[in-house]
Amino acid sequence: MTTPPAHFGRWSASRRTAIILATMALAAACTETDPSRISGLEPAAVRRVVASTPSVRLFMRFGGICSLNAAGTALCWGRNDDGQIGDGSTTDRTVKTPIGGGLAFADLALNDRGTCGLTTAGAAYCWGDDKERTPWQVDYRLLPRVVPGNDVFTVLTSSDQEGCGVTTLGETKCWQLLWTDVLAPQTVPGAPLFLSLNGGSGHECGLVATQLAYCQGSNNFGQVGNGSSGYVNVPLTAIGNGRRFISLSAGYYHTCAVDLGGTVYCWGSNFFGQVGNGTTSQIVDVPTRVATTLRFTKVVGGNSHTCGLTTAGAAWCWGNGYQGELGNGAIGQQSTPVAVQGGIVFRDIAAGGGNTCGVTYHGQVYCWGDNSYGQLLNGTKNDASTPMLLPM
Repeated sequence: MTTPPAHFGRWSASRRTAIILATMALAAACTETDPSRISGLEPAAVRRVVASTPSVRLFMRFGGICSLNAAGTALCWGRNDDGQIGDGSTTDRTVKTPIGGGLAFADLALNDRGTCGLTTAGAAYCWGDDKERTPWQVDYRLLPRVVPGNDVFTVLTSSDQEGCGVTTLGETKCWQLLWTDVLAPQTVPGAPLFLSLNGGSGHECGLVATQLAYCQGSNNFGQVGNGSSGYVNVPLTAIGNGRRFISLSAGYYHTCAVDLGGTVYCWGSNFFGQVGNGTTSQIVDVPTRVATTLRFTKVVGGNSHTCGLTTAGAAWCWGNGYQGELGNGAIGQQSTPVAVQGGIVFRDIAAGGGNTCGVTYHGQVYCWGDNSYGQLLNGTKNDASTPMLLPM
């Protein structure tokens, strides 16, 4: 086994899994049975909701959105100043734009300055920002480049500096995206057998087969959830005192998860109320129940807001809403869940930056929030505080 360089030893210090569950989370709580038909809900009923892959999945970054259909066709739009879209340019796109190279993707992983994609054959490709060591040298990878090595991946993520994936052998491997070019993947020592991973700015959390949550990494806002604020070098298994989860998502400096009974717990930065406990206390360093009696099937974290889907397919959000990302028709923050307007029944939900999007059971896509890069596809750059139907 190759010994990873010191840079890789600090698995979360450079946010190497900063997006991984953002890509995994979209399929994790989608259902084969319309959850709106579940009545008299008990915790066991939440567990019976069966995961399946929707016909359209969404992946989000600050200022940008990508969609991926069942045929493996990926389309991206919005911010493209670093070549994040992969169409051979650095021009922002206000229309859905195919990723270059003619590849069929099974998964995507977005970060603020770049993108990685997992092909249907399990190969990893990356494109976008590729700054060299000296700040005046910039090499923009404007089209997908294959990640070196012969690894076959089942899970993928990317951060501003690295990409990471879980191989078919169950190893977590990461590769450097900045400081010269895409390097060969290196095994992350001490990582358990993750079925899914999700990361924020500098911390990572994942679920294993027993549905226990592991977290590690940067912890200055309590985002690891172990009751401290010190950096955590190895994944901890005691997150939530052994509570088991069906959905987990990391925002920028906070983390949220749905337990087997449909209850949402959040921890970490709470400056905008994104932990959802009815306060805006700056730090919540242990998993804390969100102040609601609603039962959820999925939760997703944006930069400083959180949204979830109830068992009836209704979207509720809390936290930072100054760009309309809560979807409740208002501008401002909320420290407890508020209903997204429109009465829309969603099958899936995604969040990123100052945006939130939902996919209905008919494959319609609605988005709300930030529109500074035209990512709402409505011909303007005006933010939206209620769901807008996107042309798909």
